[in-house]
Amino acid sequence: MLLSLDRKIWGIAYSYSKNAEDARDIAQEVRLRIIEKGESYRGGASLETWMYRIAVNVCRDHARSGARKRKREVPMEEDVEAPSEDREALFALRTALEGLPARQRQLLSLREFGGLSYKEVAGVLGLSLGSVESGLFDARARLAKILDRVRGGEK
Repeated sequence: MLLSLDRKIWGIAYSYSKNAEDARDIAQEVRLRIIEKGESYRGGASLETWMYRIAVNVCRDHARSGARKRKREVPMEEDVEAPSEDREALFALRTALEGLPARQRQLLSLREFGGLSYKEVAGVLGLSLGSVESGLFDARARLAKILDRVRGGEK
């Protein structure tokens, strides 16, 4: 369970930072905060939801602090092994995600990159399940439109 949880936290951190090294640093900070704040867990939400909420807060702190000094995108040279079409698709996805409003990007990050269930996303963000469902529906629709534009309207 801890390994799965650690991967989800790293996924959330990466979706915010867009940089593997920053994501590792953020994930480490999350682990430290979980240890520091362990006594504050009240049991109102599941332990995992509580930990994901800490992860999101650390990511927000990281973004606000200006600690993201590196370029937001992973340089294409790091994807040398990937076929050209894969690199182009990855670039298109990154570009499209950047075009989403912050809340929609956050919902998609937690659900798709973090692997959280709808209920967990709702708990982490303090939203109703219906708000998460409709927000993800809207985010996916908007992402599809942006991807279509980024790719030049090709199908």
